[in-house]
Amino acid sequence: MAAINVRAVIDAGQVVASLGVRIPAATTAEDVRDPSRHKVVVKKGTRHRAQVEAIVTAGVQSCAAAGAHRPRTVTGRLRK
Repeated sequence: MAAINVRAVIDAGQVVASLGVRIPAATTAEDVRDPSRHKVVVKKGTRHRAQVEAIVTAGVQSCAAAGAHRPRTVTGRLRK
């Protein structure tokens, strides 16, 4: 499964979509570490939905996520 780096969306200095809003449907593609203590906050392969608060509280700015989105065709139907 391919991973993407997910971070908050910021436009003109304003947070449009926080990291906590963007990651709940995804799974961690690698261990998520607290940036100040380098301690693992969430282990690889964990669903973010259950760990969003821990990720945000630790001050994580971005993380590698897998399975967050499935590509859609022009008609809007999910590809297999």
